[in-house]
Amino acid sequence: MSDFDDINIGTNEDEMEDLLDDISLDDDSKEEGSSKENIESLFDSISNLDLSQKFIDLKFKLNNENTYENFRLNLSNKFKVLSFCELLESSINKKYENLSEEETESLGDDLFPIEIKLNKILVNYSSSLKSFTKMKNPLIIFIIIVMFAVILYLSSKMMDASEEALKIKEQNKQITELEKEKLNQKKAIKNLGFKVEKLKQDVAQAIKDGNKKEKTFIRKYTLQNSPKTFSRKKAIVIYYKGVKTQDLKLRSSRDMLVKINPAGNYEGEKNNNLPHGEGSYWFENKDRYIGNFKHGLFHGKGTFTWGNGDHYEGSFVNGKRKGKGFYSWVNGEVYEGFFKNSFRSGYGVMVFSDGSRYEGEWEKDLFEGNGMLVYSDGTWYEGEFHQGLRDGKGVVSYVNGRSYEGNFSLDHMVGKGILKFVSGDLYEGLFLDSLPHGKGKYNFKKGDVYQGNFILGAMSGKGKFIYATGEVYEGEFKRDAPHGEGKLIYPLLGVYQGQFKNGLEHGLGEFIGKNNYRYKGLWKKGFQHGLGVSLYSDGSIYDGEYYKGKEEGQGSYTWKDQSEYKGAWEQGQKNGMGKFIFSDGQFIQGIWKNDKLVGKVLKESSHIQRLKDLNKKGMY
Repeated sequence: MSDFDDINIGTNEDEMEDLLDDISLDDDSKEEGSSKENIESLFDSISNLDLSQKFIDLKFKLNNENTYENFRLNLSNKFKVLSFCELLESSINKKYENLSEEETESLGDDLFPIEIKLNKILVNYSSSLKSFTKMKNPLIIFIIIVMFAVILYLSSKMMDASEEALKIKEQNKQITELEKEKLNQKKAIKNLGFKVEKLKQDVAQAIKDGNKKEKTFIRKYTLQNSPKTFSRKKAIVIYYKGVKTQDLKLRSSRDMLVKINPAGNYEGEKNNNLPHGEGSYWFENKDRYIGNFKHGLFHGKGTFTWGNGDHYEGSFVNGKRKGKGFYSWVNGEVYEGFFKNSFRSGYGVMVFSDGSRYEGEWEKDLFEGNGMLVYSDGTWYEGEFHQGLRDGKGVVSYVNGRSYEGNFSLDHMVGKGILKFVSGDLYEGLFLDSLPHGKGKYNFKKGDVYQGNFILGAMSGKGKFIYATGEVYEGEFKRDAPHGEGKLIYPLLGVYQGQFKNGLEHGLGEFIGKNNYRYKGLWKKGFQHGLGVSLYSDGSIYDGEYYKGKEEGQGSYTWKDQSEYKGAWEQGQKNGMGKFIFSDGQFIQGIWKNDKLVGKVLKESSHIQRLKDLNKKGMY
């Protein structure tokens, strides 16, 4: 007999099933109005169950060899109790929902004890499980508990480690992104530094050389068989004259002393032994100030004169120039405008010693915002500035008549813009370092038009050139000339398609003439040169070598009647050893000169006299 046979829950399984059957009766099988009577009967049945006491007396009886099996069987019984309680509670709730409002109120007092009894069932069952700790073999229990605790601890650690790993991975990702961003910023700052330094060197050289004349580059390229010779002026190199904006570190007007040095000489009003009100102060270095003071600081209207002759007259706030003022240098330069923290900031006008003049916005002694700069030679710029440099939208007009309107960056033409030349030429497109660079269109005054790609001021890359005389070239360019693969259309002569070099047909190409002449072969510097084949309008064919546009070297010429000459050529004529084959197969072989057979005949035929007659008539 099992150690668990004497354990029960106060009622047998048959009683529980009968009770549940009573609760679960369908409403269709009961008469109307019987719901209340059924539930009251149910309450009576539950009240008769002695559940709580039996749970309190519940104990585990474990033997050495049957411990695990008995424990498993008993747990099975306890799960039945739980299932019964849950089903019982569900059935009561279902019946309770079917009652009317009046019936519900009348049963309220009866329901409460039943809820208490059900709760006791669960509490007692929980208490019975606690008795498990009273097992006769505590070592097994201890091992199970320790294993369970270890599993929980390891699971917790693994979850913590996983979360920590995710956090570390996310932090590493953020650190990597920050490092990349810092590296990119360093590269950008380094590149900017190189550009600024290059600009400074350019300006220094321009100042050293004085007012240089602009360089002009003239390139001329002649396309073979074309009456067109085009030249392009590359007048884009810019020399800055007068004041140089890209090196405009204007001499900062000297800062005022924050507090009065007691070693100086002061005359005027005081407060707490400090200059306060109107007064004058002479410094040991011969600088002097006359004006208003506040707690020992220059404050209000005043005049400061340096020992070297520089002079400021205007407003002070807490020892610094702030507000409107007038500043003059001993070298003749003057500034009139607004100050902030002793810097020229806000709107102001500056006249430089060489006659250059700036009028516009300032920030920390540098041009910043909108303004107009007029150079000493008459060149002027009006537009946006940043840190003393032309930067943003603007217009520049040079004294020689050339002008540019568009975007600036670091004092250079960069981005979209329009450049007008003195010659009347006009370029519209992209710029880089003040040179056409990228896609653009160049209109020549004489009517030529180029549209395509530029590289540092020169036509390079894919483009199309339309000549005023009607020729059209479309293809690759390099340094202002057709170079690479392209197609040239001559309105009166024909079409050439093939390779170009330095503006001339060079390499493998094909020419198709208006008069049904066709040549395909090698070219050099605009001429047929090397091996090639020509097909003439009368059907004759030449296949052989060319030199500077004429048949020269070894070649064969076949006439329409299938007569053929094979041999040497010079300057487009048969010259040297050659063989003439008539259409009927007879031939003559000998020395030729200027298209005529001369010298010794190596082999004759019955047609020799015929050939001489034909030579006289100029037919061969």
